[in-house]
Amino acid sequence: MVMLKKDMKNSSADIGIIVTKVLPKDLPEGGGKNGIYIYNFHQFKIAIHLLRTQVIKVKEESKAMENSNDKSSRSYKYFQHESNLP
Repeated sequence: MVMLKKDMKNSSADIGIIVTKVLPKDLPEGGGKNGIYIYNFHQFKIAIHLLRTQVIKVKEESKAMENSNDKSSRSYKYFQHESNLP
């Protein structure tokens, strides 16, 4: 899992997924652990749709926040410029 975490960081991945025949003892039903999802193949086929939707939603929210910050910054610069006019 350490290697996957490193790979995720290097590739700016939002989630990591391990598909395995043998699940960890502390996750007998599969699921998330330390930002990595661990499933058997059957569970993965079901969970991938949910994970994909989650990633898309997070990206959309991030983009909306980025746009909001950009608009605020432009407004601030505009008003700063206006206040310096005679």
